[in-house]
This record gives sequence, C-alpha cells and structure tokens, in this order.
Amino acid sequence: MHYGPRPVHNLPLSCEVHVLDQSVSDPPASVDVMIVERIRAIQSFEHIDALKSAIQNDIAQARAILSA
Repeated sequence: MHYGPRPVHNLPLSCEVHVLDQSVSDPPASVDVMIVERIRAIQSFEHIDALKSAIQNDIAQARAILSA
C-alpha cells in the first residue's frame, strides 16, 4: 500500500494498494486492507523505469513477508 505524494508523476496525495495474484475486472466499492509491515519510505525517482524496478522489488519483499 502507498499513501502519500507521488513525486515521480508530480501528483498530489493518493492511496494505492497492489493486488497480488488476482485479476479484478470490476473494482469493488470498498476494500479492507490489513497493514502487516512497512517495506520502504516514499522515494523520488529520476526515471519511471527506476520506479518500476523499485515496485518489483517491493512486490518480491511483500511476497516474502506474507509467506513467512
């Protein structure tokens, strides 16, 4: 989950949740989210590819945390 500014896109605050291992064709009206552990602080990336790489690392780290 990300809550805060999106400096790479120069956008204001947002709340984003990544859904792993599922396809969501119709977004639900609401979701319950359980925060388990913080992975990293908000960072600014010079290029979108660096952000994408960091997100892939975050996903790998989240999978490891959730499978423990």
